[in-house]
Amino acid sequence: MNMHRWFEDRRMTRIATLGVLLALVVFHAVNNWLWLRTNVTILGWDVPSHLGTSFIYDTILRPLGPKTLFTAITWHPNRPPLYFLSAVPLYRLFGLSSDVGTMVNVLYLGILFGSVYGIGRRLGGRRVGLLAAFVVGTLPMIYAMSRYFYLELALTAIVAPVSY
Repeated sequence: MNMHRWFEDRRMTRIATLGVLLALVVFHAVNNWLWLRTNVTILGWDVPSHLGTSFIYDTILRPLGPKTLFTAITWHPNRPPLYFLSAVPLYRLFGLSSDVGTMVNVLYLGILFGSVYGIGRRLGGRRVGLLAAFVVGTLPMIYAMSRYFYLELALTAIVAPVSY
């Protein structure tokens, strides 16, 4: 096998792997959006509280500037701001709603799937990595938590790259 063919095969493998991971994220995004559009009941206190907090962050960051960014980072007394702040760009693009805010979990699913794939690839190769990402994506807790505005999925997604 010549060197050019070897690089081409390797490139195609990477593109196919990225395509499979992207398809997994898109699958979750579409399913979550369809579920969020039909689910009209929010149970418990945590989800409304977290959503309300993210709405406050959106308000704090109007207008966006160094002072408002500092205020947003230091505003909440006991919750880290990253998860709430990561929903703000979606609010600016698609409007302020609980469904739009919850879709920030797609970003964290992408981080989680990519990290788990990397861990699996390192331990057993590309196929093991893809299987690991698929298994994590179908775990009931991950699948369910991606449909609610909880911090736990983001925490899982942020811890996974550290393990990678």
